[in-house]
Amino acid sequence: MRRPPACRGFTLLELVMVMAIIGILVKAGTPVIIGSLKAYGTTTDLAVTSDRLRYASDRIAFEIRELTPGSITAMSATSFKFDRIDYAGTTTSRTVTIDQSAPSNGACNGTVRLSYNTPAMTPVAGYLPVLTDSMCSLAFAYYDQAGLTTLTPANVRQVEYTLAVKSNATGQTYSQRTRIALRNR
Repeated sequence: MRRPPACRGFTLLELVMVMAIIGILVKAGTPVIIGSLKAYGTTTDLAVTSDRLRYASDRIAFEIRELTPGSITAMSATSFKFDRIDYAGTTTSRTVTIDQSAPSNGACNGTVRLSYNTPAMTPVAGYLPVLTDSMCSLAFAYYDQAGLTTLTPANVRQVEYTLAVKSNATGQTYSQRTRIALRNR
């Protein structure tokens, strides 16, 4: 009759060697993993910040793109107010205001707001829809037909705005400048 093979385990030396090899691999791999996580966080933050900047800029451009000469009612370097006619079914005139709450103490904590008088888009008293937060600056410039700066609302043919937004995680500021021509109707 045959004897069963003896059950044999690992020796202490073999266990120590395996643990040492695993430790070396962890030590070598940790900087790579940490660097990858930091890069992922930075990339994600950049994507979120640029999306906030793009959304606010596109929304402002959409409102301005529908304007005709003479529809601007008030304009300044930091706010812009105009009347716009909607084309859905019935013609309703609405006053649209694009303005900002200024950043406090030089920090980039301002907001860009968009408000309509009709229909009232303020479901809660004192609330205005926010296009973006972490805003550093929003500046408007107005140009006439020849491309010269104008301060007369009736002469405005192009509106240029510069919007700067700060990243919450990295603290880097991103800005976008856009110039839009008004409709010739």
